[in-house]
Amino acid sequence: MVASRPIQPPWLLGAALLVAIFMAACPDEPDWTEAPCTGDEHCPDGYHCDVVLGFCAEGAPTAADDDDDTTGDDDTTGDDDSAHSDDDDDISGDDDDAGDDDSAGDDDSAGDDDSAGDDDSAGPVTCTGDYNVDDTDTTGDMALLAGCEVITGHLDIYNTTLIDLDGLSSLTSIGGWLTIRNNPALTSLDGLASLISVGGGLTIYYNDVLCQDYVDTLIGGLTTGGAVTTQPNNGTCPVVCEGGYTVDGIDTAGDMAPLAGCELVTGSLAIMNTTTLTDVNSLSSLTSVGGSLVIHSNGELLNLNGLSSLASVGDYLEISDNPVLTDVDGLSSLTSVTGDMYIRDNANLCQDFVDAFVAACTSCGTPQNIWGNNGTCP
Repeated sequence: MVASRPIQPPWLLGAALLVAIFMAACPDEPDWTEAPCTGDEHCPDGYHCDVVLGFCAEGAPTAADDDDDTTGDDDTTGDDDSAHSDDDDDISGDDDDAGDDDSAGDDDSAGDDDSAGDDDSAGPVTCTGDYNVDDTDTTGDMALLAGCEVITGHLDIYNTTLIDLDGLSSLTSIGGWLTIRNNPALTSLDGLASLISVGGGLTIYYNDVLCQDYVDTLIGGLTTGGAVTTQPNNGTCPVVCEGGYTVDGIDTAGDMAPLAGCELVTGSLAIMNTTTLTDVNSLSSLTSVGGSLVIHSNGELLNLNGLSSLASVGDYLEISDNPVLTDVDGLSSLTSVTGDMYIRDNANLCQDFVDAFVAACTSCGTPQNIWGNNGTCP
């Protein structure tokens, strides 16, 4: 006997049909965990944007969601850390301040205006107010000015025993006046070589040994905002011989003649390949050579005593292949050689004398070739 299938009531069949129709018309709730996002505003209620994964996540954000571990992330509460947020690009050093434009080149330093092309370099060293340098505590006064590039007020230098102003070598601008007066030992203004502007007046006078030419040179390179008074400064000005000079074997006497009385040679000086020159006594006034000094291959040169006043050489020093040169005593005043030193192959020059000179030259360049000086030492 075959079992018969029960007959369903008509109302149950109708309900099943309605459910099928409803399910077809109403699809499943979308899976928001697969929805891409860059911020919480892209996710529905009950979800937040996980910016690490880039998708919506169910529930409220956790501490981990607020910290993407990017260098420079400040991890403050409410920091969205989103890739496209105008306020947080998570670059190293980003301070995430409100309104920070985070543009390329923004170093987020204090006072940075975030302008395009802003190099954000440190400003000049500014010393605010007025400064006096006098005889009460000259060293202390100068110490206060060390490294100053801008002085906003006045600068007075008076009644000191300073011989130079090298302690002011960084100074480029003075907002007020500049006065340099009654400094009886002052011989140089080279320390003010970087100074380009004085906002007020300029007064330089009664500096007894200061060459007026030096004062005039300083004034020529300055912009001033007031009256200029610079007389009298009564120092004797040195004899300056411009350019470079060469003394050789073709006309040795003629080459030496223009150097007589020179105190400063601005260029280089070469004495080389002479056959009759026995001394350099006509250079007895020379105190400085701006370029290099070369004394090479002089067959009869016995000594360098004529260079006893020489104090500085602006480039390298070479003394080589002078076969009868016996000492370098004439260089006893030379304490500054900017470039390297070469003292070699002087057959009768005692090496001990050379070594002693090199050791005593306190501001000299590197000794490169100091050898081959084979003279008998006493």
